[in-house]
Amino acid sequence: MRDIKTINTRFFDKNTSGPIGRLSRNLGRYHLPNRCFSMDNITIYHNPRCSKSRQTLALIRDRGIEPQIIHYLDTPPSPDELAEILRKLGKSPLEIARKGEEAFKTYFADADNLDEAALISLMTQHPKVIERPIIVRAEQAIIGRPPEQVFHLLD
Repeated sequence: MRDIKTINTRFFDKNTSGPIGRLSRNLGRYHLPNRCFSMDNITIYHNPRCSKSRQTLALIRDRGIEPQIIHYLDTPPSPDELAEILRKLGKSPLEIARKGEEAFKTYFADADNLDEAALISLMTQHPKVIERPIIVRAEQAIIGRPPEQVFHLLD
C-alpha cells in the first residue's frame, strides 16, 4: 500500500493555490482547509479519557491517517450500528462488554438470560460497558487492546 503522502503529492502540489485552496503540510499529512486526505475510511470509537484509546489513535495518526472519531460515550452507536460492529468483529455482545464497570454490574445482572438484541439495546443505552477503542475499516473491525492490534487493519 502506498504511503498517504505519496498519493497526495502525486495529485496536489503543496504550494498550489486556486479553486481548491492552498494545501498545507501538517504532521506529515496534506490538508485542504478543515480536511485531511485519506485513502482509508477508518473509524475509531474513542474515549479520550482512556489511555489505550489515545494510544491507538496516535498509532493511526502516526501512519498519516486521520480517522473519523466517534466519541461513543457522547454519541453511542445505534443498535443496528452496534450489531454491524459486532458482526465485523466476529464477537458477541458479552465478548466486548466491560464486565468490571459499575453499569455492567447494575444493568446487566441478568445478562446470561438475555438474547443478543436485548444485550445490544442495553449496551447502546449504557455505552460505558462497551470495550474501547473499536476501530472499523471497511468490513473489518478490531478492538485496540493492546493498541498495536490496529496494525492488523492498517497493513
